[in-house]
Amino acid sequence: MSPEFDEMTTFIETGNQDIFVNHMEPDLYKVGNILFSDEYALKTTNGVTITTIAGTSTESGYVDGIGVFARFDYITGFVQVSKEIVVAADYGCLRMINRRTLQTSVYAGSESCTCAYNAAGLPSYDSVCSPHTIIPVAVGWVGDYLVTDSDRCAVMSFNHDQESHLTHAGLSNLYV
Repeated sequence: MSPEFDEMTTFIETGNQDIFVNHMEPDLYKVGNILFSDEYALKTTNGVTITTIAGTSTESGYVDGIGVFARFDYITGFVQVSKEIVVAADYGCLRMINRRTLQTSVYAGSESCTCAYNAAGLPSYDSVCSPHTIIPVAVGWVGDYLVTDSDRCAVMSFNHDQESHLTHAGLSNLYV
């Protein structure tokens, strides 16, 4: 029986565990490694060993925590906004992972990482519901990023700068 996955997911057989990779890119924190998301976890590999940075491959949920004690509902993408800070698109919010401390916390969206709805039952204008892709607009430590949100049919932007890299600097809608 073959696994089900879409064309944006890479399937890797490791012998004892199957890995579904939603996004991967060169690791800025561990130069020479590849940073990737495996459904519910953020991991790095040097091609020989795989190290979990945050979350776990076997359990989803929403828990801010340190390392493997953090839980993600489903990581669809991420961006390394600096050498030490990764912002991950988790269902219902954007999450920040500090590579030095391994602490995971809310970056944008509700504290409970759930989508807020208005009286008409539609996602509210300022909520993060189903973020998928995070794209840097400017290169380097200071820049703007675009985030697609499929539940809201929106492209949002946020700015992350070197001085405030531990706080969310603002979220605005470009298209709804």
